[in-house]
Amino acid sequence: MIKKIVLIYGWTILSGSIYGQTGWKEMTWPAYGMDFMLPENFKTKESSTEFFVAEGDGFSFAIQPWRDSTLSLEQVAAKALEQLDADEASITIRDKVDMDGFEGYEIIGAGKQEGSDMIFVVLGFIDPVSDANFSAYILFWHDMKTDDENIRISKQIIEGIRKSVE
Repeated sequence: MIKKIVLIYGWTILSGSIYGQTGWKEMTWPAYGMDFMLPENFKTKESSTEFFVAEGDGFSFAIQPWRDSTLSLEQVAAKALEQLDADEASITIRDKVDMDGFEGYEIIGAGKQEGSDMIFVVLGFIDPVSDANFSAYILFWHDMKTDDENIRISKQIIEGIRKSVE
């Protein structure tokens, strides 16, 4: 059943437009010229030049920057996936995504963490005008009652990642 949910998530990511952002807050990471949107109930757990981590209602969102201009977009995403803390991970979708100023590649799948089923989106993305790469993770616990809403939220988080307007 998790694979079916992940397939629906992937289709949702690849189709449709941005939903209204009511109930969301704008976050800025000036060190990397990045803005993104998160639900208002997300609380920042860490915000430094090395990590940004926020959590809310069974969700986890994290971004980690690193530098290496020699890697392709797919290699950046693969490196991000290697760092994912998940057991029994199965990949459902791999695809490029439009990230408004960044070049992105997403990997969607399901796995286990701490013995519980989860769904994950791993993003590898690059700033095409610098040597900055980013690994981003959206994780949530699999629950048939909340999966549809969590899928919608994940889609909005991805659509909200963009370069800051200068």
